[in-house]
Amino acid sequence: MSPLDSVPRHYLAQALDDGPWHCPACDVENSGPIAAGCASCGSGTVPARKAAPAAAPPTPSPTPPVPLSTPASRAIEQAYQEGYKAGYAAGIRAQAEPAPAPPASEGPDKVARTLIVALQLFTEQVLVSNPEEVITGEWMSTAEVENLIAQLQRGRA
Repeated sequence: MSPLDSVPRHYLAQALDDGPWHCPACDVENSGPIAAGCASCGSGTVPARKAAPAAAPPTPSPTPPVPLSTPASRAIEQAYQEGYKAGYAAGIRAQAEPAPAPPASEGPDKVARTLIVALQLFTEQVLVSNPEEVITGEWMSTAEVENLIAQLQRGRA
């Protein structure tokens, strides 16, 4: 008998130990008192019994190994060796050849073209709004930038 059994209840439900309950370990429904533990796996009792382990899955049957001396495997090995040697030889040849000359579009002309386009874009998108840096003299004005673009174009020609 529990000391709580003599305390008067203020509710009409049955006691906590009465009624069905599910075991948290094996999820089996039990109808006895919780203090008695699970009737299936023994959880809640001392010493507890463990549930029976699940059956092990059947082991797959081993596949027979493929012999390495089949004609197909020898052909693959030979192709691998020939490909490796051909790739190695191509790498040696590529290192011995001189590097190709840069295209004619590179050099000072390319730099001048890049600067001209950058200055035109800067003029169209930034200097049009007459920012504070132009007013303070930190940056060139629109007219000065257009003169610089003209100088670069003349020097390129």
